[in-house]
Amino acid sequence: ARNTVACPGSVTCKRGLNDTVELADLLSARFYAREGLPHKFKTAVSGCPASCAKPQGSDVGFLGAVEPIFDEVEGDCIACGICAGVCPTGAISLDDDGRPVIDLGLCERDGECVSACPTGAIRANKRGWRIFLGGNFGRRPILAYEVGGIVDTAEAVEVAERALEAFVRHGQGRDRLRVVVDRVGLDEFLKEVL
Repeated sequence: ARNTVACPGSVTCKRGLNDTVELADLLSARFYAREGLPHKFKTAVSGCPASCAKPQGSDVGFLGAVEPIFDEVEGDCIACGICAGVCPTGAISLDDDGRPVIDLGLCERDGECVSACPTGAIRANKRGWRIFLGGNFGRRPILAYEVGGIVDTAEAVEVAERALEAFVRHGQGRDRLRVVVDRVGLDEFLKEVL
């Protein structure tokens, strides 16, 4: 397997949601130069939705994520609307009282609303990594499948390990992971990985 590519993450980047260096080091220590693979196996880690390390174009990629929740127990909402204003996808609307309503189907989990909320009424419900499997930026580029929910760093390493094991089990010739996933079927492959 190749060395893991990572952006600077939260260590130096103001947009970084997680410590990409920690996860990249764990992945590299576990997979770098591993032999017996059908073909190359690339991993990438980005700390935020800017995707600087292109996790969607790697065999296994991870993207820093913060899932927001509106919780007045944590802070009194002052109906300022800042959260809706900073949301780049329009995932936050305001109800008749000016309180936020979060549509997680539209949310890219960038944590902008959590950082912007002056009272803490919007907080991080979950912080971790979004998972991408089967990307490739080679001769036939294709974006990875986003799978599962948000996982912590230890779970991310285990998901990558299980994906690599399934790749070895099912790979033929010089298959890349995406070819294996598509041949086995995404749902079946995920039963072995998640």
